[in-house]
Amino acid sequence: MEVTKGLYTGLPVPATGEIILEGEMLPPEAGTEVEGPFGEASGYYGGGARPSAVTKIHAILHRNDPIVIGDPPLIVEGSGQNVLYSRSIDVREELEGLGVPGIKGVNHKYSRSFISLEQSYPGHAMRAGLGSLGGGSGAYHVKLVVVVDEDVNPHNMKEILWAMATRCDPEKAISICKGTWSYAIDPGLPPEKRAAGDYTTSVAVFNACKPFHRKDSVPSVLKIGDESRKIYEAKWGKILNS
Repeated sequence: MEVTKGLYTGLPVPATGEIILEGEMLPPEAGTEVEGPFGEASGYYGGGARPSAVTKIHAILHRNDPIVIGDPPLIVEGSGQNVLYSRSIDVREELEGLGVPGIKGVNHKYSRSFISLEQSYPGHAMRAGLGSLGGGSGAYHVKLVVVVDEDVNPHNMKEILWAMATRCDPEKAISICKGTWSYAIDPGLPPEKRAAGDYTTSVAVFNACKPFHRKDSVPSVLKIGDESRKIYEAKWGKILNS
């Protein structure tokens, strides 16, 4: 890695870093300042305001036109929240480490996991859904797990909702797991549980796959053939994409 010398500390710092802050983290006896609340990944302000130790900044280094990837609120249309979120990869690795076969894709974001798999035996979908709660990445503050078939894109919410609405009976497809792992800034945590330090919640595991015992007899999905699609796109593409 190419480095340069920090202006204040003299320590080597990344030469191409977007923004680098140099300073001192002062001890509590040097004084505290009230900070917070801050915007959290949940899309809420969490954690409240509380006294915290002071960091004194002495130098700010940055490259020309630095790029800062933030985590704006969910209500901001087109926000980049969790675009670069590595936990999806971690959840998939944990499932594969458990020996769950057929995983085609995992989309894990704050409080929810969407898992696409190719079913190969009865109970396969539920095993994947429950298995995702067994590791450190997929269990933490998750409220919803949805398992879909391999023809559903786990990154496309429209396809996920379609599968949830057409491929299952909610009475039989939803399993509630109680006493699961949450944390203090969970906006759904009741005040009395937060005050008691009881950071537990529940998770709904939704099996939105075709029933395995009759998956081959489920009606075929409507699709436009590749040749027809090419004709339509050539004729109407500019208008439809405008």
